[in-house]
Amino acid sequence: MALTLIEAAKLETGDTLRSAIIEMYAGSSDVLMTLPFTNIQGNALKYNRETTMPGVGFRGVNESYTPSTGVLNQLVETLAISGGELDVDTFIVQTMGMDQRAVQEQMKIRAIALSWTRNFIKGDSLIEPRQFDGLQKRIIGGQLIPAGNTANGTPLSLAKLDEAIDLI
Repeated sequence: MALTLIEAAKLETGDTLRSAIIEMYAGSSDVLMTLPFTNIQGNALKYNRETTMPGVGFRGVNESYTPSTGVLNQLVETLAISGGELDVDTFIVQTMGMDQRAVQEQMKIRAIALSWTRNFIKGDSLIEPRQFDGLQKRIIGGQLIPAGNTANGTPLSLAKLDEAIDLI
């Protein structure tokens, strides 16, 4: 099983700053705090998605099954680079202290985490080719749960939340 970012930060015994940044990053988003992550080799991950399951059935004595096989589609997820630059003038640090830079660093880490979380839900590589596709673009067909009959849907209700949980 893959590690969550919070658990990975605990394993960073030699680098206190790196552990603190990982915990701050993951702690800025419930999604990042919960999702498991794993390291990969290269800049993309190949995986198979089941498209069609093989057929199964029942048979009588001395009868045979109808042969069938499933269908897999190989998909590729490429890595996306997220981040930003931070510049606090050395004059400010020298005259007002390192706290000025630390505050800006904390804000940058939170901004990156919140941006990643937004893209996890709403990302669309057709609109911005450098980002990844989010859940809103990936969930299609029978996976969708209509929220209402209006053009923009209706607010999430507890009944719809229960329906979503039941589908999982």
